[in-house]
This record gives sequence, structure tokens and C-alpha cells, in this order.
Amino acid sequence: MKTLWVAVAVAVIGMALHGHIHGEGEGKNQSLPHERDAMANAKTTDQKIPFELTLSARAKRVVIRQGELFIEQIINAEIPEISQLRGELNDNTEAIFLEVDWLDQQAPRYFAKLRLDPPGKDGMVHVFESSGDMDDLWELP
Repeated sequence: MKTLWVAVAVAVIGMALHGHIHGEGEGKNQSLPHERDAMANAKTTDQKIPFELTLSARAKRVVIRQGELFIEQIINAEIPEISQLRGELNDNTEAIFLEVDWLDQQAPRYFAKLRLDPPGKDGMVHVFESSGDMDDLWELP
């Protein structure tokens, strides 16, 4: 009788191992954790969104922050003042932060127009306004 129970236990363990090794059961169509991470990274790092920032006046410093991406233009003696800035942002963002230090503080109002052109989608435009140096954010839809 003990031999029969041992044989049944070995058979059950053998079937469980066979199913696990050959991908049968609940986890059959699931990817491994490192495969999911690689797929997620491929989606977020492949897509870039071109942007164009137009300023109403010349600036001595412009900072665009978006998650881990940090674009900063600081003016020094070799670079003329900024009035327009172009580049690319990551596609996986919920908000864009903008800081502008204006060269001349004489204007009553300042604005910065940020245009995003996501590939295959309609472009988006947001206008930031301030009465002095700018420190604002745009929460994306």
C-alpha cells in the first residue's frame, strides 16, 4: 500500500513539473518580469515628442523639466539671448514644468508658447503667462 501512495505522489509531482516546464497552466501566456520591463522601456524610450517654445521677450535662462528629462538653457557670453527653443521630450509624461528668467524686466506681461507635435496625433499648444520671471506647469491631457 505504501508503494502505491509513493507512486501516486511521484506521478502528481511529475505532472506538476511537466506543466511548469512546458508552459501549461495559468502562467502559459504571461511574460517573465524582465521581459515585461524590457517591453515597457521600449515603449517609453522609443517615442519622442518634438517641441517648440516661443518666448515673448529674450530670456537669460530657460528650464523645461519633465520627469527625469531636464532641459536647461543658460545664457553666457558665447550664446545670444534665447527667444525660441526646440527639442524633444519623452512621450510618457503627465506634466511639463517651465522656468524662464527674462533678460529685461521692463515688460508688463510675458508669455511663453509651448507647442508639442506628437507623431501621429494632433499638435497641442499651451501658453504660459506671467508678470515677471516664470515658474509654471502644464498638466497634459
